[in-house]
Amino acid sequence: MVNSVFGSTEVNSVFKTSVVNSAFNSSQGDVLEHAIDSLYDNVGETFIALTTNYSEGYINDVRDYLNFQKYTELSSFIYANNEVSESYTRFIEIISKSLEGLYKTTIRDVETEFQIQQLESTITQLRNFQQNTSALRQISELPTLGRLRPEIKLYIERHGFPSNYVFDPEKLSIIKSELEI
Repeated sequence: MVNSVFGSTEVNSVFKTSVVNSAFNSSQGDVLEHAIDSLYDNVGETFIALTTNYSEGYINDVRDYLNFQKYTELSSFIYANNEVSESYTRFIEIISKSLEGLYKTTIRDVETEFQIQQLESTITQLRNFQQNTSALRQISELPTLGRLRPEIKLYIERHGFPSNYVFDPEKLSIIKSELEI
């Protein structure tokens, strides 16, 4: 698993310090800086590693690491200092939603993998079935079981098969006279 996108925490601490110092020069700034440090130490590096692995295609690593227990643990760290400031609350909401999206993606990946396995199993079963039934696929000619008399054939062509299974004698006699039978 990748440790960090930035390679070190120095870049992050410079960023955190400059943002905090420009926004606050009071004890509230110290509290916010402590909250951000705590968030980064408990969640930030892990979150960076997870998103990096995901973006580089190592979904199995992400899925193996980010199980429900780990997701719950990271979420609880995110909300540990929720009351520091309104801005911090908005910031952690973004991180929380991103973590939730990543976690749901790993769940969907498992579901997709299961569906693929089911499809592969079905395809294998169908292939085995086709191989086992090759004798049934041969074409054979059946002997003629009977022949329609010409007047019956012409009757069906003109009038269709009688619905009550009884041929109309008048229509049949007209056909017979035409055929000179």
